[in-house]
Amino acid sequence: MRRLRTATGWESVTPVSLGIETLPADADPYALRVAQSVAGWFRAAGIRTTVTPVAPEELYRRVLLRNDFDAFVGRIPASLRAPDGLYALLHSRFGSEPGWQNPFGYANLDVDDGLARQRAATDESRREALAAVQRGVARTQPFATVGFPDEVRAVRRERFAGWHRGDYGSPLGYLSLHEPPDRTARDDAAGTADPTTTGADDHRTLRAVITDRRPTEVNIAGRHPPGMRIAVFGATGRTGERVVAEALDRGHEVVAFVRDAEDLAFAGGSVTVVEGDAYTGDEVHTAVDGADAVVSAIGQDADSPEDLREQSGEHIADAMDEAGVDRFVTLVGAGVYPDHPPATLPEWVRTFLLKLAAGDLVADAVEHVRVIRETDLDWTVVRTPRLGDGGGTDDYEAGDIDPGWGRIDRADVAAFILDCIEDERFIDEIPRVEPV
Repeated sequence: MRRLRTATGWESVTPVSLGIETLPADADPYALRVAQSVAGWFRAAGIRTTVTPVAPEELYRRVLLRNDFDAFVGRIPASLRAPDGLYALLHSRFGSEPGWQNPFGYANLDVDDGLARQRAATDESRREALAAVQRGVARTQPFATVGFPDEVRAVRRERFAGWHRGDYGSPLGYLSLHEPPDRTARDDAAGTADPTTTGADDHRTLRAVITDRRPTEVNIAGRHPPGMRIAVFGATGRTGERVVAEALDRGHEVVAFVRDAEDLAFAGGSVTVVEGDAYTGDEVHTAVDGADAVVSAIGQDADSPEDLREQSGEHIADAMDEAGVDRFVTLVGAGVYPDHPPATLPEWVRTFLLKLAAGDLVADAVEHVRVIRETDLDWTVVRTPRLGDGGGTDDYEAGDIDPGWGRIDRADVAAFILDCIEDERFIDEIPRVEPV
């Protein structure tokens, strides 16, 4: 049976995937921009890539204590503004030098010699030694530089004084600002100062400017409701991971329901993890409680019960009913025809091959759809063809369309599921999504 599935393309080898963990935008907007850009490069190459915001403490713990990473992107330290800062960064025998202490494990005798010579040289001799170091680093490339422009923030310095003494990376830094004495004295002398004046018209009011682009994008687009809480069942599966990533990219909070939290590629930040078993109903209520919408991307493997989706769907629907949650989107294969038997020859051939290769899976999916349709939920059953692990094309169509023989990226399916939730599309319908 497994050989037949492989021959028909039902199963494939595990693809290469990449997970990027970064700080959330409110902690470091540059880190998230770098992560999204790097993810775009890999997705363009067809590599499944996810970006997960992680709380700073947890990210530092994984990187500095556990060394749980394959590649690390970090901000250039301020010490590198001085040429001698390269010594601790690149010298193979950095010793007790303060700084990064050669985190790359870099060893280059020519660079070592140049770093040592620039310490003892002055003027033109030092410039030549540093130039030799730069040429050696450029030739061997122990690290790659990723550059992004700084955010430009303009202020009117005549309204408040003390700008040069504050650290404006945090709200506390603004406490060092104060109104210039000359302005206050001038207003008092002219009799124009009004101590009762407050609000936007008061020149002594410091008004904040939003530099986080996410709220602006939401208001302009008008299609992504901010702050939704979405429970995702099957969050560790290949499609479930994409749904979680897509929801996070759109600014939503995710409750990831998993059987084993260690299998989850997302943690911290806007992700709440609930361990349980949808088949038995264990902890399903915990995941659903307080959600705005629920997604089921539960799939079967060789060890799964034959009625996994049917039983899981019943438990999820019951929990949603008790918690007062209405919106539910679930995923099945395009070979499921709950309303009528296959009407065309391609549909009949597809159904025959699927039942031959995985009859139990098809039967379970059909029962799952029956269970969901009998509820009072605002449900959507999404039917898909074979799934691929590309980065998504945004080139697909959905609705009551003729089935094809193509393959659709899981990223596109995830985007369609989120569109159904955000735009309230295909309620009480069973759309098929296909590549164009």
